[in-house]
Amino acid sequence: METEAQPNYLIVRIGELITVCSVLIWLVVVASITHPDYILFVERVTDRIGYMTLFGLVVIVIGLLRVARPRRVLSKRTIEAKLEAWERPETYDKVNIDLNDLSNSRLEGVVMLRKDFKQKILDGSNLSFGNFKESDFTGASLKSVNFEGANLSLAKLSQANFEGSNLKRVVFESADLSNLNLKGLCLERANFKNADLKNANLEEADLSGADFTNANLEGVKFNNAKLKGIILSGANLKESNFSKQNLSGTNLNNTNFENANFRESVLDNSDLSYATFSKADLFGSSLKNVNLTGVDLSFANLASTNLMGSNLDSVIFEKTCLNKSNLEETIIENSLLNEVGLSDAKISNSFIGNVKSKDTSFKGLDLNSSCFCQCELSKTDFSDSNLANTRFYSSNLSHSHFNKVSFKQAQFYNDDLSGTDFSGSDLKADNLKLCKIEGALAPEGNTLKK
Repeated sequence: METEAQPNYLIVRIGELITVCSVLIWLVVVASITHPDYILFVERVTDRIGYMTLFGLVVIVIGLLRVARPRRVLSKRTIEAKLEAWERPETYDKVNIDLNDLSNSRLEGVVMLRKDFKQKILDGSNLSFGNFKESDFTGASLKSVNFEGANLSLAKLSQANFEGSNLKRVVFESADLSNLNLKGLCLERANFKNADLKNANLEEADLSGADFTNANLEGVKFNNAKLKGIILSGANLKESNFSKQNLSGTNLNNTNFENANFRESVLDNSDLSYATFSKADLFGSSLKNVNLTGVDLSFANLASTNLMGSNLDSVIFEKTCLNKSNLEETIIENSLLNEVGLSDAKISNSFIGNVKSKDTSFKGLDLNSSCFCQCELSKTDFSDSNLANTRFYSSNLSHSHFNKVSFKQAQFYNDDLSGTDFSGSDLKADNLKLCKIEGALAPEGNTLKK
C-alpha cells in the first residue's frame, strides 16, 4: 500500500520548543531590568529555575515520544481507488451481480444502491438488512427471499415475484409496488410511507404494525389480512376492500376511502377524522365511539351500522343512507342533513346542535331524551316519532309536522313553531315556553293558542 512522504515532525517540534524557550528567556530578562530591586528578582527566579527545568524536560520528552511515532497515511490515489470499489463493486462475498441467475446468494447487510436487478433470478437468496435503495427489481424472480430489515425505499418492484418471501420490517418508502401480488406474505412492521401499491393484492398478509402513511392504496385487497396496529393516516384507499376486517383503534384520519368496501367491518374506537367515505359501503359495520369529525359521508351506505357514542361534528351527510342505523348517544353538530335516509334509525339520548335539515325525514324515529339546539329544521316531518323527554332549544321548526307524536315531558324553549302541525299528538301547554306559535295547529286540529 502506498504512503506519501511525510515531513520530519521531530525536527519541527524541537524547533518549536526552542522558539518558546527563547521567548520565555527574553521575558525574564525584560522583567528583571524593569523591576525596582532587580537583584532580588533574579535570585528568586534562580531559586525556581530548577523546578521549571525539570518540568520542562518531562514535557519535552513526552512530546518527542508522541511525534516520533510512525504514521501511516494513505495516498490520495489509494483512497480514490477504495471509494470507487465501494460505489461500483463487481462482486459481493464472491457473488457476481452481473450474472442473470443469482439464486441462493448471500448478500445480507450489503450496500447496493441504484443497482439493476431487472429480470434477474434471486430465488432463495438472503438479502436481509441490505441497502438496495433506488434499485430496479422490475420483473425479478424473488421467490423465498429473506428481505427482513432490508431497505427498498424508492425501489422499482413492479411485476416482481415475491412468492414465499420474508418482508418483515422492510422499508418500502416511496417504492413502486403497484399491481404486486403479496398475498399471504409476512409484512409485519413494514414501512410503506408514500409508497405506490395501486391494485396490489394484500389478502391474508400479515400487516401487523405496518405503516402506510400517505401511501397510494387505491384498489388494494385486504381480505382476511392481519391489520392489528396498522397505520393508514393520509393514505389513498379509494376502491379498496376491507370487508369483514377488524380495524378497531386504528388511526385513519385524513384518509381517502372513496368507493371503498367496509361491509360488516369493525372500526370501533378508531380515529376517522377528516377522512373521505364518499360512496363507500359500510353496511352492517360497527363504528362505536369513533371520531368522525369532518368526515365526508356523501352518498355513502351506512345502513344497519352501529354508530353509538360517536362524534359526528361537521360531517357531510349528502344523500347518506342511515336506515336502521344506531345513532344513540351520538353528537351531531354543525352538519347539513341533505336528503339523508333515516328510516327506522335510533337517535335517542343524542345531542343535535346547529344542524340544518333539507328534505330529510325524522318520521317514526326513536328520539327519546335527545336534545336539538339551534337547529334549522323547518318543514321537517317528525310524525309518529317518540319525542318523550326530548328538548328543543332556539331551533326553527316552522311548518314542520309532529302528527301523532308522544311529547311526554318534552320541552320546547324559545323555538319557532309557526305553522307547525301538532294534530293528533299529546302536546300540552307545559311543553311550550317562549315559543312562536302563530298559525300552529293544536292536537285537536284547531289553531294553537298561547
